[in-house]
Amino acid sequence: MQIRIAPLLRDPLVGFVLAGSLIFLAYSHVVQQAQPRIIVTDAAVNDLVEERRMVLDREISPAERDELITGYVDHQVLVNEAIARGLYRNDANVRKRLADKMYFLLGEDPPEPNADQLQARFDAHAEEYLTPRSLTFEHVYFKSDRKVAERALAAIAAGTADAGGLGDTFWLGSRMERYSSKQLIVLFGFEFERALQSMTDGAWYGPLQSGRGWHLVRVLERHEPRILPDTELHQQLVNDWKEDWRKSQRAKMFAALRAQYDIILPSGVSGG
Repeated sequence: MQIRIAPLLRDPLVGFVLAGSLIFLAYSHVVQQAQPRIIVTDAAVNDLVEERRMVLDREISPAERDELITGYVDHQVLVNEAIARGLYRNDANVRKRLADKMYFLLGEDPPEPNADQLQARFDAHAEEYLTPRSLTFEHVYFKSDRKVAERALAAIAAGTADAGGLGDTFWLGSRMERYSSKQLIVLFGFEFERALQSMTDGAWYGPLQSGRGWHLVRVLERHEPRILPDTELHQQLVNDWKEDWRKSQRAKMFAALRAQYDIILPSGVSGG
């Protein structure tokens, strides 16, 4: 029996069914094409396995391996969904991490500076390459007894005792060479540092209290700032020049990125 196609196509019901079928097929194709794909590579699996093996200090089982892969896929699904739903838009912490990551990516590896560039950097910022003002002093240390420290100071002043034979052992020794104000504050406190700065050189003072105990102190020498030693100076100049270069490059990249946006600010506010 021969079926005639033309009369069937003229039937409204058949036309409706065909049209619906075509729409369904087209929709299915679009959905399949739009479905995001998560690819788990061998390298990713190997990294997961190796990381877990190092944590556990043993080989992992096939079941544990499958669990790692499932967790990896679940994590990626959650990340993709969070991005698709725009959750980062209203989360200050996530936005900051994204901005920090982008800022880091804008930083290129700088070239090595030449001698002229380093000299120019030094000439423009010479004060940054000086040692801090410092002093050298000696002290007699007493862990806890101020009265003993007072008697020791009297004996030193009277010439009946030698400072070198008095007190307890201090972990940094009895002679402190070239200590800056910052170092003194960290080690002994603000009051101790302030007292040392006001002393007359060569005379014994005390007892001064620190967070470590009691001290009899004599300032031996005060040191004015000086240029850093050659090796330290060169390395610091290289580091600072490279950081200047990175800042300059980032500024150029930021300017190019900002130019791609139509930035609308409140009235009277300058965007810099």
